[in-house]
Amino acid sequence: ASNRSLHFLRNRIRHRLLPMLEGAYNPQLRRHLARLGERRYLEKNHFRAMILSAWPQVVLRCDAMGAQLDVEAFRGLSGLLQEELLTELLSRIGIRGVGDRHFDAIRRLASGSAPHRSLDLPGGARIVRNYGRISVLRGAASSSPPYHYELAMGVALDIVEAGLRIRADLAGRSSFPPTASIERFDLDEITLPLTVRNFRPGDRFRPLGMQGRQKLKDLFIDRKIPRDRRGKIPILLSGDRILWVVGIRRGEEAKLHAGTERILEVACWPIPQGEEGE
Repeated sequence: ASNRSLHFLRNRIRHRLLPMLEGAYNPQLRRHLARLGERRYLEKNHFRAMILSAWPQVVLRCDAMGAQLDVEAFRGLSGLLQEELLTELLSRIGIRGVGDRHFDAIRRLASGSAPHRSLDLPGGARIVRNYGRISVLRGAASSSPPYHYELAMGVALDIVEAGLRIRADLAGRSSFPPTASIERFDLDEITLPLTVRNFRPGDRFRPLGMQGRQKLKDLFIDRKIPRDRRGKIPILLSGDRILWVVGIRRGEEAKLHAGTERILEVACWPIPQGEEGE
């Protein structure tokens, strides 16, 4: 009975709209719609295969917390394939309500010359471009969504989420602004590439000069750092070892000693006003 009831939209289309259109415009309408549906099905499968082929080069990370894309690899895709890949990626992350204007804005963000920009998506999600990486972040911008970047030697990295710029280089090779917070490390005791991310529950490190390990949560409490700021503070790592809770406390790892031959300087300072989000 439900297949005949005109209470349902599908039945009104089948029993009223289609017969009217067939009688007034095209008697072969149903056959053409069936062929169109079949063609769309084949196209979708074709795009799906292309997405799976491109995925390892374009998508650097994708999990329940968010994703990260390679800008150049993403630029190399056609516009339609970019949209299909983004649709698949956002679906996996659980971000809903993204439409054509959002896809267009993401493509402009990826194709533009500005090294760091961000835009908001429905549900409080964000897209953040930082040089050659695009991060897709779940949750409201004010809730300090997770971020994770590689820090290349000699290249300034803007942590847009924290409003900070960070750079690592051999001692004496770079000059830093007077506002910079600087720490020095034994380069030969570091595993490259360095990474920068924000706080994760359970994080521990060994503060400089201490024998034991300390929870970062306890460090933040001791320093009276507001809860809403803790998730924005950058953390510098070598592998899984925390070297520096940036601007707060450095760790015992890779400290300088009498036998140190190569010194790595890492500096952090606020992104100059007017440059953030460009």
